[in-house]
Order: sequence, then structure tokens, then C-alpha cells
Amino acid sequence: MNDYLLQFEGKYAGMEEIYASVRNNESLKTAIRMSISRYEKAGLVFRVGRGAYGFFPKPSYVPKLSDKSIVVIKKIRENFPYLDFSVTDTLFLSDFMNLQPFTSILLIETLASAINPIISFLQKSEIAAYMVKDYSNIEQYIKSDVIILLRPTMSVNPKPIMEKGLWFSCLEKILVDLVCDDNIFSQYQDNELENIFRNVTDMYAINYSKLLKYAKARNRKADCADLLELTEEYIKVRDLL
Repeated sequence: MNDYLLQFEGKYAGMEEIYASVRNNESLKTAIRMSISRYEKAGLVFRVGRGAYGFFPKPSYVPKLSDKSIVVIKKIRENFPYLDFSVTDTLFLSDFMNLQPFTSILLIETLASAINPIISFLQKSEIAAYMVKDYSNIEQYIKSDVIILLRPTMSVNPKPIMEKGLWFSCLEKILVDLVCDDNIFSQYQDNELENIFRNVTDMYAINYSKLLKYAKARNRKADCADLLELTEEYIKVRDLL
């Protein structure tokens, strides 16, 4: 880390504070921005919001699929090779909960016109899949440890993560969706939702500006902010956002 930025090592800081000593020197400000970008790519700095950073290493969320989800996604990609879709697999959330859920959710978001063909194709392969809008009516009858749900891609989605050639929901979207879609994420509510917010934000780098922007678009910003107020890091950085 360059000499100027060393003063922020181990701390959170916004660009206003970072620029304080070089406010009128555009060339130095450019050099600082480039240094921060380079350190962010190297994992030495992480973004906590718009123009705000943590100047220490913190791991990024790396999505992964359960064994059954891998089989399902492979079949979809083989039979719908030109279809764009993104995936949320909730299996990883059990690591952040006290009570372990009996099932996990594989949520696939794609073109509305592709949902029925995918469900029909999977059923022919003896894999049960359902539309999100039907889930509350049939939940009690589903006997599977991985529940496969499909819904149209929402226009307000934050940019997904590309991992091993597959688009995954970013962590900020997942946390907001847990709040907004309690009809499909019922096992992640109440005390467990609080546990997930606390433990996930403690473990992984979170862009709180991105999270709250998406929560606002889904009309649940206040609820998400209340949950973030229970977390240690958000309390430290909220005034920087």
C-alpha cells in the first residue's frame, strides 16, 4: 500500500476523508483512485459502499452449487444453451444459522417465456420444478431436500456474479431477497434472518450502498436497514454511505 494510503490501513474511510489532504491536486487524486482500484483487485481493500472502503482484506462471496443443483443446472445449460439465467442456491446459508433447515432452495431467474419449457423439460427428466408464484400453494406437498423454483428475471436486479461460466445472484441481492420473498424463504426468517445478516456481513465483504439501493427498488429499504443495524460493520460504516 502506498505511503499516503497507509494512514487508512485497518480502517474504513470515504473518499472525502481520503482526499482531505490533496483536495486541490487532481493528479494526486487520480493516483489515489488508481491505487485503491489496484488494491481492491488484489484483495487488500474492499468496497463497503459508494465511495467508501475498508482498508484491510476481507473475502468476497464465492457462490457454489449443491450436488443436486449442479445436475439440474448442467441439464438446463445442455438443453437451453443460448438461454441467459441467474441462480441462487441457499445451501450456503446454513453455515450462518443456528437451526439447520431441512431443505435448500435453488432459485432460477430467467426469461418469463422460458420458464414453462424448463419446468416441462425437467419433469421429463424426473426432476420436479415449480414456478415461484405457485410455491405457497404446493409447499407442503413437496418432498425434496432441494426445492427448484423459477421466476422471471426482475428488472431491478443488481449485476450478478460470473463464476465458472454461470451467473449467480450477488450476496447483496440474496440478503434483500430473503427479506422481500419470505413466501419462498420462510425457513430463513425471524431470529435466523437476524443471524444470517450478522454472520454474513461479518464473514464477507458487502457493498451496503448496492444492498440498500436494491432494497429500495423492492420497497423494503427500511426493513433491510433495521436488520443491518444489528450488524457490527454497518454501524461503523453507515455514516460513510
